[in-house]
Amino acid sequence: MHDADQDTTITMSQLAAVAFDMLADKPLEQISLDDVADAANIDHDYAAICAGTVSALILHHLSMLDNKAMSETFDDLKDAGDVSIREKILEAILHRFEVYNPYKKAVASLAKSALRIPPFGLELLARRVAVTRRLLLLCGDNPKGWQGEARIHGVVGVMVASARVWHKDESPDLSMTMKEIDRRLEQAEDWGCSLGVFGRGASRQKSDTANSADADMSPDKSADHD
Repeated sequence: MHDADQDTTITMSQLAAVAFDMLADKPLEQISLDDVADAANIDHDYAAICAGTVSALILHHLSMLDNKAMSETFDDLKDAGDVSIREKILEAILHRFEVYNPYKKAVASLAKSALRIPPFGLELLARRVAVTRRLLLLCGDNPKGWQGEARIHGVVGVMVASARVWHKDESPDLSMTMKEIDRRLEQAEDWGCSLGVFGRGASRQKSDTANSADADMSPDKSADHD
């Protein structure tokens, strides 16, 4: 007999990790829940009870990766001393790419599936926006009101655009990605200043205005979920 919520959560995480790894070899649409259960050595019926769908497993694993990135960034920043919001945002975005770095093939596959499955793509976008809101709060910006929403979507744009470079970045320290994030943040600052999206909760000084609106809001065809 399975032990309620804890057992279900553990099994869900196991299935999610297996499903996410499978994305490196085949698209989401071609992965069945039974395939995942077999690979994880878990009973088909119990896998269905725990997960429901493969998409739910993928979203679960993305949440686990994002929580890992947030937690580790929090630990890094709490002892960082007098660091600007801009620097914190750059570090937070870069570390998120570092966490996702072992899964580049899976992320690229997932991005293509998101375009072929609009409801799933919209769910990924909603989650990316939610993660970005948490990221800004972590870095000291409180994104309230329309200005805050503009800054959130601006940073989403920064991550989307930077992901295109990240996919090609083979450097051990992701130096190319870091430079691209920095460049995109500078663009975002310029747009943010011109659109007036820096209100209470975000610095008006350029060195602290990375959490701003970015014009590049096109769907990510090769990026993370993020």
